[in-house]
Amino acid sequence: MGDMVSLAHDVTAALRYKTVLKTARKTAEANMRAKASFLANISYEIRAPLHGVVGLADLLSSTALSEEQKLFTDTIKTSSETLLVILKDVLDYSKMEADRLNLRRQKFNLEVAIHDVLSGLSHKAQAKGLLLFLDYDSACETDFIGDPGRIRQIMINLIGNALKFTCHGHIAVGEKSYSEHRTAPARYRSA
Repeated sequence: MGDMVSLAHDVTAALRYKTVLKTARKTAEANMRAKASFLANISYEIRAPLHGVVGLADLLSSTALSEEQKLFTDTIKTSSETLLVILKDVLDYSKMEADRLNLRRQKFNLEVAIHDVLSGLSHKAQAKGLLLFLDYDSACETDFIGDPGRIRQIMINLIGNALKFTCHGHIAVGEKSYSEHRTAPARYRSA
């Protein structure tokens, strides 16, 4: 007769843990799908009226308006378009989580983009008694390739934070700090 060796290993706990992990993963994936669906639906519901605001601002700007009314109408249009970009960013955020974000590559004018952002934020600066300055050196490049919507959003965030945390004085947008300037920059005026 031979000897017999028996080895037993209880895998019950490991199987239970594997089941718990599998259930947690399914729950997380379902939650991510629900969030993406919610963001897509809410984005659509908000975008539709914003497109109406942009269209009506276009119609209004084609009528006889004073310079001040034209400025207000242009600000309504620019602000609405900015909100549309933000809504797109909300959707893109959910795409980033799912590793499906695509950046656009197109030619854009950085100086024009900065003017658009400053124009859209000028009412906030005026309400706080602040001045906005733009110092765009004429020797600097203006045409770039990138995602202009993302660049505008970054500028809105940075300048918006500057407006939020500046109590008096001015906010300068440029490539140098204004302590380095020998002459004061021109005050930004939205056209």
